Amino acid sequence: MDSDDNDKTSDENIRSSLGDEVTGLRAKRLIATLVCLFVLFMITLITLALNIWIISTLRMSSNGIPFLRFYHSFNEKTKDMEKTIEMSGNKIRFDKVVSNKIMGFPEKDITITAPRMLMTSRQNDSLLVMSEKLCKLERVNNFQVLSPKDGRTLFSARHPTVTIDKRIKKLAAERIITNKIRSAVDETLKVNGENVVLRGNEQVRIDARNVNFEGMKRMVFNISRDGILHMRGRVRLGDGTSSLPMSTSPSLSASLDGMRLCACAQFHHKLFIVPANKHCFTKSEDVLQILVFRRLLFLVLIELMTQTDYTESHEQIKDTQIGYCRYGHGPNYVLAICGAVGCYKKDWPLKLLSHFPPDQVTIIGIDPPGYGTSRPPDRKQEVQRCQKDSEYCLGLMEALKLEPFTVMGWSEGARTTVHVAAKGKEKVNRMIVMAGATKVNHLGAMAFKGMRETNHWLPAGRQPYLDHYPEEFLRTQWAALCDVVDQVHTFMGGRFPSDLALPQVKCPTLIMNGGMDRFCGDPNVCFIPVLKSLAKVEVHAQGGHDFYQKYPKWFSSKVLEFFKSTEKK
Repeated sequence: MDSDDNDKTSDENIRSSLGDEVTGLRAKRLIATLVCLFVLFMITLITLALNIWIISTLRMSSNGIPFLRFYHSFNEKTKDMEKTIEMSGNKIRFDKVVSNKIMGFPEKDITITAPRMLMTSRQNDSLLVMSEKLCKLERVNNFQVLSPKDGRTLFSARHPTVTIDKRIKKLAAERIITNKIRSAVDETLKVNGENVVLRGNEQVRIDARNVNFEGMKRMVFNISRDGILHMRGRVRLGDGTSSLPMSTSPSLSASLDGMRLCACAQFHHKLFIVPANKHCFTKSEDVLQILVFRRLLFLVLIELMTQTDYTESHEQIKDTQIGYCRYGHGPNYVLAICGAVGCYKKDWPLKLLSHFPPDQVTIIGIDPPGYGTSRPPDRKQEVQRCQKDSEYCLGLMEALKLEPFTVMGWSEGARTTVHVAAKGKEKVNRMIVMAGATKVNHLGAMAFKGMRETNHWLPAGRQPYLDHYPEEFLRTQWAALCDVVDQVHTFMGGRFPSDLALPQVKCPTLIMNGGMDRFCGDPNVCFIPVLKSLAKVEVHAQGGHDFYQKYPKWFSSKVLEFFKSTEKK
């Protein structure tokens, strides 16, 4: 009996403990459920408050928001419903807006403010570019402006018509591009400007009853090396007038070629011209008298002497006719290599070379294959281009028998300079690197990407190239060069092939940079760690990328000092 009672008591205790555990679990679940419900309730309240704040801030309605409305409008031309975005706010700020239709209120101005704005309909269609200092149309072969009322053509780029009647007395613009300028009959057409340039791809023709050219300081007529300047009729110098008579000699013509320039050095210094088949004396009424000083004659003689020290020619190197210029007759032989999309006339002009004494240097300015006078064919931009150019550089100096020599290169030409010095160790005794770099980092690659489109450059930046190349050549060559820089940065770790050839250079090196240059590399990164004691650095504090042309006297003095310090005794 006692054992049975004990069993019953233990069973009851077990049931009681199990009941307490179940009750505890239910209570915990209830508390967890209440907590979850409370959290959801708080999230709902916060979301509701945010929605109310957004609606009140943006003042949203069933039609949209006051600053931006989206709806469909009926197009009477196409008879279709079009999606419309209406900007009706007083001030809207977007970092970038892409839209196919922008509408304003009737009889109210719509103002769009941006540092640069592009308008185009399709990828390859006409493009309107507007910025602070530039407004131009690109790809405008089929560009037209149509009237919204009757569809009449208001302007056509293929057949432009601009009418300027007598009511318009003055037309002012920073730049005017047109294929024809005409004035009304018996009216004077006058063009004023600090720098007026008339440029035509084939010819510039001026037809008028009277044509006057006036210059405050000087007037220069430049022709190509093989060109001819014809002057017919009468030539007036100062207040005097002298006709150009037909010479009796059959070998002479009635042009400037058939005249002789005479100088009188008696009491009054004079310059005058006579027909080429006559002696330097004539009647006083036929003489063109110009009062000059002896210093003027001296400067003319110096200029003539300088011209004799400068020649241009071609040499067959491998498979290409290489054009080059030659300045001076001194013992220090120098090969000068131009920069990207350059030529010796652009990067090594005579006004720069004349700062070197012609009896101390012999400078050869080369046009690499595809540049300047070494065309056709046009240049093919590729990663190994500078390395290939070095073979033509060495071949030219060997053909001219100017060895050993100093190799000197600017910008892209600096990389060619490294290859020339590395390949021709026995032929190169010095190297001069100007505004160059053998590496490109991420910032440099991004800078070249931003400069890829030459049409977006400022006119002052494009003009030095357009003086020597057509616009299409500059555009395609520069874009291809930027692609090469991008390939070097992306696939070669930012190292040009010249960086791999740099350890092979064993000659004294002069590294020259401009202190304000934003494009050239740091010599302490590109050159000094490799060349070490062979390298010497010269920096012009105010100089930019073209420091050597802006400060030619400083440049020539540093180069001559380098020659003297590295001269073998």
